[in-house]
Amino acid sequence: AFHGNSLHGSIPPEMSNLTALRA
Repeated sequence: AFHGNSLHGSIPPEMSNLTALRA
């Protein structure tokens, strides 16, 4: 859940995790 956090600072850790999987 912390993978996309650095990429998407405006998006919560958990939400960014979902976007990282889709992106």
